[in-house]
Amino acid sequence: MVGSGIIDILILLISIAFIFFIFLVFRLWMWLPVLLLPVIWYIPRQTAPGGLLENYLIFRWITLIIIPLVIITQFIIMRKKSLKLSNIALPLGLFVIFSLYSGFSNNIPVFEVLGSIFLYIRYPLLFIIFINMDMPKNISEVFTRLFLFLTIIQIPECLFRYLVLGIGWDSISWTLGPWGHFDLGVYMIYATALLVASDVVKGFKPVHMVLYCLFFVLALLGEIKAFVVAVPLVAILVINFAPSQRRKGKTILVISLSAFLLICFFLTFTFWGGIYPEGSNELSGNLRKIQGKNRIERISAFIYVWDYMKDDWHSLMFGRGPGSSLSGAFFGEGGEIKNIPLLHKNQVGAIFVDSGVTGMSLYLLMLLSLLFRLIKANRVIKNPELQIISSAMIGMWLFYTVLGPFYDLFWRHDSPNYIFYFFAAIIYKYLYEMNHKTPAPGLKPSPAPVYEGTG
Repeated sequence: MVGSGIIDILILLISIAFIFFIFLVFRLWMWLPVLLLPVIWYIPRQTAPGGLLENYLIFRWITLIIIPLVIITQFIIMRKKSLKLSNIALPLGLFVIFSLYSGFSNNIPVFEVLGSIFLYIRYPLLFIIFINMDMPKNISEVFTRLFLFLTIIQIPECLFRYLVLGIGWDSISWTLGPWGHFDLGVYMIYATALLVASDVVKGFKPVHMVLYCLFFVLALLGEIKAFVVAVPLVAILVINFAPSQRRKGKTILVISLSAFLLICFFLTFTFWGGIYPEGSNELSGNLRKIQGKNRIERISAFIYVWDYMKDDWHSLMFGRGPGSSLSGAFFGEGGEIKNIPLLHKNQVGAIFVDSGVTGMSLYLLMLLSLLFRLIKANRVIKNPELQIISSAMIGMWLFYTVLGPFYDLFWRHDSPNYIFYFFAAIIYKYLYEMNHKTPAPGLKPSPAPVYEGTG
């Protein structure tokens, strides 16, 4: 990979191998999802220009090394145990097969084909490993608390940087690295989904209103448009799916909480123009483009890609080959997408140029398979802690699958993927135990199908 020497790669591999050895020796393997969270949270983004690790680009792709090691180690631990694949295995496998065909039919080098495909499938594969992994009963509680803690401590840091140091926009967070406002927006949306689900399932907590307001403030100061636009939709979906024992109370909560979040949205939009002048106010500019039926560059990437490929049926069906959407930081040279006049890339356009209609449809089918299982879980789970996760996951799914891919490269970034697939694995493990009345591969025996959640 470009920008990293052989020595850097060897040092990284030795360090990771040593860490994994420590996990196994001290029986910390079952806590791996929690231990990996701060690693994935902080390290990859610090490789951006201006970050602490900008001269060590190998760390940007750290999950491309960690996840294969996790897979190999888990297979060693399982030995002769049966592997639970879940209902995403078939569409995921077909996606790999058709992507391989696309790469070879377009004469893409084998290394680029395999590397590009792995960018898309590494987290679904990690999800399959998680559902087969031995985990403590309270791991989802610990994971959720750590995730919310890491999100909430961004509030004082970002407020200090903006109010005292005068630093905002893309660099609103120092610990998340340059352009860390993207990751911050993702984390705040996921956190809001969990907090809203908790308000409905376990009862409203006034402190959550303070957090909602502060999230909107950070979105305003960091110009995190995705949060401002997406979080009301995500929250309303979560509110409607989250179960509650008090029907009348839920009706009041649904109305009041929805109204509060919409008020936060409109207040943020109102103050937006005061902070960002006309020339840099993309939020208002994009809304005017919608009213004038003009293209929004970030959202319209798919249209530009379609226009470029529409005259070749093979390209439409199978794309120009895996890696065609890469800009050059991964393999050193940009893919064919550099020939398309795009100001911004998004995930829909990227996967379309990589794998065409076939690849994109299969990947969406995999995500739809996840949604069907999440909806089922939301109907049958009675544990309040897991009800919070299953309800929040439906809102996260909307953002991850429908809204986010039109904004950025969501299926390749670490921040949207790791949280999403861990929580999905927790729900799958519980459903497997409940359906089979015995512990799933990777679940310890318990007298009843009760799996601790958010606490």
